[in-house]
Amino acid sequence: MTSDLWPSLVDRFRDRARSRPVALELSGDLGSSVAAVVACDALGPERVTGLTLGDAVPPQVRDLVLRTGLDFRLEPVQPILDAFLAALTLDAPVAANLQARVRRVVLLALAEQEGRVVLDPLRDVPADVLPELARWRNAQDAEALIPVPAM
Repeated sequence: MTSDLWPSLVDRFRDRARSRPVALELSGDLGSSVAAVVACDALGPERVTGLTLGDAVPPQVRDLVLRTGLDFRLEPVQPILDAFLAALTLDAPVAANLQARVRRVVLLALAEQEGRVVLDPLRDVPADVLPELARWRNAQDAEALIPVPAM
């Protein structure tokens, strides 16, 4: 199944991107790592920009960037989040969800600014399939592209 699923994901991603460069959030988790490698396989690493939206680059992201060769940068979001929190009176659960929303807005804004599109190559893939996909893809190259700690 995995040997059929990976090429299907790559083809679908390539079709959806329509040769446009893409931007993805790289958090260091397994999902963002697999998504980045699907994007690199579909478009080539030179057409993929990974953004870590926070204060530090997780080691898994560093490894992924070195192994794939995709474009990468760190974009701090805390000042933007702090501005929202200073301007609004929010209950704790709402405030906790705000960071994810701010990260998404920053990702979309930077992508648009640079003429990139934001796509999720894994939107229909169940989370429990990701480890199998990562193992299969890593077995296809001499050097594993998806960092093991992400699994």
